Amino acid sequence: MTDPIAWTVEQVGRTNLPGDGRIDPPVGRGALAVRNAVISTWRTRADIAEITGAAQNTIAIELRRMEAAGEIEVERGTGKRPDRYRRAR
Repeated sequence: MTDPIAWTVEQVGRTNLPGDGRIDPPVGRGALAVRNAVISTWRTRADIAEITGAAQNTIAIELRRMEAAGEIEVERGTGKRPDRYRRAR
């Protein structure tokens, strides 16, 4: 077994890490369900989670991707009111 301190120092200097730092868009039934759940009616993230049963992180990633692509409109919440999402017209 090697020295754990030496191994840690070696790992800190690594630059050949996998991936480029971007989160890959989710592919699968959860992401598809999120895309289908966002319609012309304003819905919160909690509403989308209840409808789809998808994980919160899948919903967040997919909503960010859809917003960046201009597929959805976002009404930012204030205070205790959450953000709401709907399909762009």
